Amino acid sequence: MDTIASGKVSLRRIRLVLAHQRISASVGSFFAADRVLSAWAGRSEEALECEFEIVYDDGYTLAGEYRFRRKASTRPALMGFI
Repeated sequence: MDTIASGKVSLRRIRLVLAHQRISASVGSFFAADRVLSAWAGRSEEALECEFEIVYDDGYTLAGEYRFRRKASTRPALMGFI
């Protein structure tokens, strides 16, 4: 299927940076990004600030900050934030 004709653009990469701890990760899917965020949240009782940059194959880039805390019933979800 042609991605341009269908209106879908593939994800190239998601870069995550845990602001105060100088930890970063680069992943290829939102699922992988959420797993990284969950791992980081599992090590902290405090709310965390994560800078993100999402790059799509067409060159479009979306960047921002995501603040999250691990809760008993939910995990961090970058896709739900955007």
